[in-house]
Amino acid sequence: MNQPTQLSPDAATTLFNLPDYRVISVVSDNDAGLRVVTVAADCPQACPACAFRSLRMHSRRIQRVRDILVAGPVRMTWSKRRLFCDETACVRKNFSESTPQVPRFARSTTRLRGPGETIEQAIERIMNGPGGPGYRGHKTGGKSDYNKIKKQLSKKR
Repeated sequence: MNQPTQLSPDAATTLFNLPDYRVISVVSDNDAGLRVVTVAADCPQACPACAFRSLRMHSRRIQRVRDILVAGPVRMTWSKRRLFCDETACVRKNFSESTPQVPRFARSTTRLRGPGETIEQAIERIMNGPGGPGYRGHKTGGKSDYNKIKKQLSKKR
């Protein structure tokens, strides 16, 4: 009998499809859409000051992260680890984990706002992409929708 050699992710993690993240819980809010709580994969993180790799956890903190729509509006929260730096010569004693999908100091995923993409480019892509108000000939709300989305994207930056 053949056995799979790797663990298969649960259905919520597969549907959410954010690499190196695992969905812990999903709660449906009536008006706000889905609230998704995630954690990053338990891989060693390098200290930003000395590059010493660490897995020893100091604490966790919750960070709200903006992400693409997944079957409607999504409020993503990341249970982010704070890690100890065990290098005795390092000036930093602890640091927060970061991933390629949510780099240091970022408040949105890279799939929402591509690397190097300006706010205006992200708005244009969202407005004219599938499901956006400008898709398939639908008229956008004009300048007011553009300004509203621009304000939302830059507010929590």
